[in-house]
Amino acid sequence: LSVYTTVALMAVGSLGLLRLRPIRSRLMAVSRLEATIVIVIMMTAAFRALFFQMIWVDGDLFPHAPLMALYLRDIFPPRNPFHPELPYLGHYGRDLTISALSVLIRERFFLVQYLLTAVNQGVIVLLVYFISCRFLRSARQALLAVILAFLGGWALMEVFGNNNSFVYLFLFLNSYLCWLTLIRRDAASKAIAAVSLATYSIVYETHYGILLIVFSLFPILLMILRRRWRVRYIAIPAMVCSMSFAIALFHGG
Repeated sequence: LSVYTTVALMAVGSLGLLRLRPIRSRLMAVSRLEATIVIVIMMTAAFRALFFQMIWVDGDLFPHAPLMALYLRDIFPPRNPFHPELPYLGHYGRDLTISALSVLIRERFFLVQYLLTAVNQGVIVLLVYFISCRFLRSARQALLAVILAFLGGWALMEVFGNNNSFVYLFLFLNSYLCWLTLIRRDAASKAIAAVSLATYSIVYETHYGILLIVFSLFPILLMILRRRWRVRYIAIPAMVCSMSFAIALFHGG
């Protein structure tokens, strides 16, 4: 019931996005060739992840599969099967997501894992591309950023196993949200960035810690390079990081 209720509320909330006014900005022309290349890379990343999982077993199947099975039986926090007196800890944000969504299709969590990992890879391609377009102001440079991220030494094309498709999806999303807090002057962007950043700690706590440090120091480096000092460039990261850290301390990450 909780899963169906959550999905229904998310659907209703998403309808509210249709009422938001679009942000007026100068549109960039994307050529048909560039759009085709992005689509090809996105489909290649998604189908490679899907077909690989159908042929090979995830190298970290042994800790994640039991976690997902325990969550489906409402055992949370899960216990170590060899030492029941100890909690069975891990990067459980990904496993909770897969377990929750598998409730919708008769608890077939391996099927959800295959599909969701593939979808994540495709979405990461689009995230990298559109974030790069947003801040580089060049569709061609954004395309080069995607090629570097996914095809440079195979890079992200190869690291979709285990927790990684969730890790990099949240990494790029949180990087974008944190940057938006510096250029937008509304309270909503700060709150969304803080909650999203806190959620990252249950997906991969090491990356979360590094992102906190980077987001705290990057505006200071930016001010040094521009030789313009702004109090909000220090106050906003401090506020967002403090809020996310407070949430992360209590939700179990």
